[in-house]
Amino acid sequence: MMHMIFDRYHKVFISSMAILLAVSLLSACNYFEARMSADRGYRSYLNRQFAEAIKHYQRAIELSPSNSEIRRNLGYAHLGAAKETTLKAETDRHYRLAIEHLGKVLAEDPDDKELAGVMLDTWTQADRLDDAARFYQARMHSSPGDIETLRLLGMIEIRRGNYQAALDTYETRHKLMPDDMQLYASKAILCWEWLRSGGLNDPTQALRIASLGLDAALEVDRKDPKHPSALVYAGLLLRERATRQVNQDEAQKDLLAAQRYLEKLRSRKPSTETLNTKNSIKSTSIYQVEDLGKEAHV
Repeated sequence: MMHMIFDRYHKVFISSMAILLAVSLLSACNYFEARMSADRGYRSYLNRQFAEAIKHYQRAIELSPSNSEIRRNLGYAHLGAAKETTLKAETDRHYRLAIEHLGKVLAEDPDDKELAGVMLDTWTQADRLDDAARFYQARMHSSPGDIETLRLLGMIEIRRGNYQAALDTYETRHKLMPDDMQLYASKAILCWEWLRSGGLNDPTQALRIASLGLDAALEVDRKDPKHPSALVYAGLLLRERATRQVNQDEAQKDLLAAQRYLEKLRSRKPSTETLNTKNSIKSTSIYQVEDLGKEAHV
C-alpha cells in the first residue's frame, strides 16, 4: 500500500518536474528570441528604418514583456517614426504609443531624469501638456514635496503659459531648498519670461513680478559674484520694470540701475565661461536653464 502511494506521488513529482523543465526551456527560448528581435530592432533604428525597428521591438516585448530596456527602445522607435511621417494621424499614433511605452518605464523608475526629459519633450511635441500636468500632479499626491516632480511641474506650467502656477512650484521648492542658487536663477529668468510674454496686463502685478525676479537675480549675484548671467538678468528685469513705472523718476532710476549693473559686469575680469554665456544670453530661456537630457537610444 505504501509502495503504491509512493509510486503515485513519484509520478506526480516527475510530471511536475517535466512541466517546470518545459516552462524553463520555453522561457529560455523566449529570452533568446527576444534578444535577437531586439538586436534586429536596434540595427533598424540605427539605419532610421523605424517601421522595421518597431516591428522587431514589438515582437521582442511580446516575448519579454517585463524587459524595460526593450520597452524603452520601442518607445524611442515610435518617437523616430513620429518625426519622420508627414501624416498627422500617423504622427499622433506614434506619439501616443511612445508615451504609452515610455510612461510604463518611467513609472518603474521615477528618478530617471533623462527619460523624464524625453517624456516632457514628447508631451510637448504631441501637444499633450495637459496629460503631462495630470501625470505629475498625480505623482505629487503620492509623493508630496518631491523636488524632481515639482521641478518638472514647473517646466510643464511654463510651457503651457501658466506662469503663476510655475512660480508657485518654485516657491514650494524654495521652502524645501532655501540655499539652491540655481532655483534663484531660474526664478529670475521665469519672471523675465513672464514679463516679456506680455501676459501681465495689471501694472501693479507686473511691477511685483519684476521686483521678485530682480531680488532673485541679485541674491544669486550676492552669493556667487562669478555667476555668468545674474547681473544680466538683473539689468533686463530693471528695464522691464522701468517700462511699467507710472512715475517717470522711478523709471529713470531703474534704467540707471540697469546700466550700473551692466558696467559692474563688464568691470569684472571675464572668464571663458562668462564670455560664452554673455555671447549667448540672447537665446537663453527658462527651458534651457532647467531642461533635461535629450533622447538617447539604449
